[in-house]
Amino acid sequence: MTAVKTIKEAVRASINPRLWFYYLIISVLGYLAIQIVFSLTVGVAIGALVGLVTFQSLQGFQQIMSSPWQLIALLGVASLVYILFAALIGTVLQGLEFNGAKLFLSGTIGITGLLKDSWQKTRPRIVTAFLLSLLVGMISLTVVGLLFVPAIVSGISASSGEFSSIGKTVFWLAAAIIVFLLLAILTAPVLALLSPIVFFERLGAIQTIKLAFLFGTKKYLRNLAFMLVFWLVVVMAVIVFLILLAFAILSFLIPVIGLVIGIVLAIIAVLYLIAVFFWLLAFQVIAMVKYYEMVRG
Repeated sequence: MTAVKTIKEAVRASINPRLWFYYLIISVLGYLAIQIVFSLTVGVAIGALVGLVTFQSLQGFQQIMSSPWQLIALLGVASLVYILFAALIGTVLQGLEFNGAKLFLSGTIGITGLLKDSWQKTRPRIVTAFLLSLLVGMISLTVVGLLFVPAIVSGISASSGEFSSIGKTVFWLAAAIIVFLLLAILTAPVLALLSPIVFFERLGAIQTIKLAFLFGTKKYLRNLAFMLVFWLVVVMAVIVFLILLAFAILSFLIPVIGLVIGIVLAIIAVLYLIAVFFWLLAFQVIAMVKYYEMVRG
């Protein structure tokens, strides 16, 4: 199956309001879960700070204010806890997205059925998928850090204001960005398979990476062509989204004489805006599921 044909199938399959509604539900649930985690994290951090102040009395409070490292440590721990829980929630949402898309393609079209079955398939893979996301995240941060180290070092030396040092900083920064973009493009055929494999296969995190590398590098040019066509469709959809957003905003700026017409046009634009947004979300997930099926054979 060619890359273009696979993309066409993904576009057709993603044009389904029922699927959009499914993604709307899990998006709302994910948003609420993250807000709850944020509130609990902030609440616990504030409670810990108040408790520390209470037990140390006024002298302890002054000590805290004079020692910002204690506050920094407390905020750091709270931020780390929030990031980890937010990443865990993101992993669950990703599992619901991919399993829901696969179930939808296999014939499950009821919202209740999609939610129930996708959760049952996601639940046993949450820990592995979460560990995989942490592993890939640490590797990515390491690579990005190594790429930008020369620019950072040059930037520190450029703080003296010397023109040559500033020029070197710009050069190293541009070089790092170019290399990063090239790496992102060249590794995309492999990285795009991590999520489908970890949720569809019964493999550990390391085995998932190995299988993604095996499938992604097999017929590499075809896979790279798929990713390029995929990005082209996404960019076009984003452009349409931004045009609709601008149209919706401008519709409210119509003079008072055309207020009713402006409101009607704005409502239509907003509805199309929502449709494009959830179609884009559905398309991205279904395209990756189709890509997995294409390389899986």
